[in-house]
Amino acid sequence: MRHAMVVLGVAAVTTLAGSIEAQGFDTVRQLKLEADTMIDGYHCGPTGRASAEFHESGALASCPLFTPTVVAGHSLPAGTWIQLTDSGQLWSVWLPTDTELAGHLCHGTGYKGWSVRFHETGALSMCYLGTEAQIDGVWCQRGTFWNELRGGFESSVGFHPSGRLRRCQASRSFEKDGVRVQKWQVVEVDEAGAIRVRM
Repeated sequence: MRHAMVVLGVAAVTTLAGSIEAQGFDTVRQLKLEADTMIDGYHCGPTGRASAEFHESGALASCPLFTPTVVAGHSLPAGTWIQLTDSGQLWSVWLPTDTELAGHLCHGTGYKGWSVRFHETGALSMCYLGTEAQIDGVWCQRGTFWNELRGGFESSVGFHPSGRLRRCQASRSFEKDGVRVQKWQVVEVDEAGAIRVRM
């Protein structure tokens, strides 16, 4: 049987979290959530063995979403762990499963799995792809444990605030705009779309 939902305001969270020793962070405090709980407008789910985190101000820093929720324009599934700045901006998530964000399939395996990052504007900044993809004419590697090891931990894909590709590791050999790229090389792309291979 599911516990009844608890509603906590910032002041209440500050009181509850105030007695919990910060776990190696100067600005973050932790609290286990036994039931789904409304905090700062987010419907957070029970945290299990993990803990929700709060900034010293009492503002929510991290929790798992209990229901599918649109955050900063992104449709995030239930079970997504969101991480927020002290001012409430979305800066990172751990997805429970592969999820399409900003038109890209981002890899997700749950809490402390494959990170997804966002720019201050809320635009997608970085994720590991759930499948090989061609982005702005560049073939990009998918995020897997093997690809991270084989590729020197470079398999994440970065994006400019505009949404254009910023960097990725080549998933195959190809040529674009006269530039030859070999599989496993890291490709960097400027805002104008000019590419270069990191040597």
